Amino acid sequence: TEPALEAFDEPPTYRPGEGLSWDAFESGRVERYDDLSTEDSRHNPETVIRSEIIVPLGETGVMNFGSTEPSRFDDLDETVAELLGTATEAALVRADREEMLRTQRRLLRRQNERLEEFTSVVSHDLRNPLSVARGRTELAREDHTDAETHLDAATAALDDMESLIQDLL
Repeated sequence: TEPALEAFDEPPTYRPGEGLSWDAFESGRVERYDDLSTEDSRHNPETVIRSEIIVPLGETGVMNFGSTEPSRFDDLDETVAELLGTATEAALVRADREEMLRTQRRLLRRQNERLEEFTSVVSHDLRNPLSVARGRTELAREDHTDAETHLDAATAALDDMESLIQDLL
């Protein structure tokens, strides 16, 4: 929010063992602090924040609500923050899942395009020897004097197809 941007240069990043937010993240429990100035393990000892609610968002992170006034939050605020955290976590998980599905769809589309290209090449490569075999068979039927030459060429074309199929398999 705009007031948060005025109070902080940038949002803090919490690392393992650093501060109250990390503790809430690890425990999975909503934590409310009425006076941060009395908390030794706060992330930033110079913070202007005096009261805070920290809501863990599962494996996603935490959501912090802070005020420059001590004892600013009550039980109702904590309950509302927890509900908001649950909704936010669900939205973030859903967004991650949707992004993963989009990525999988893109990969599948590319794979299908490659498969179509492969199918086109293979069908072309199989049609050529098949056409030769058909043509030579027809010639063998029409030209009985040179039938064996035509049948040998047809057999060679069929052998080429067999070899191509074996290579593909």
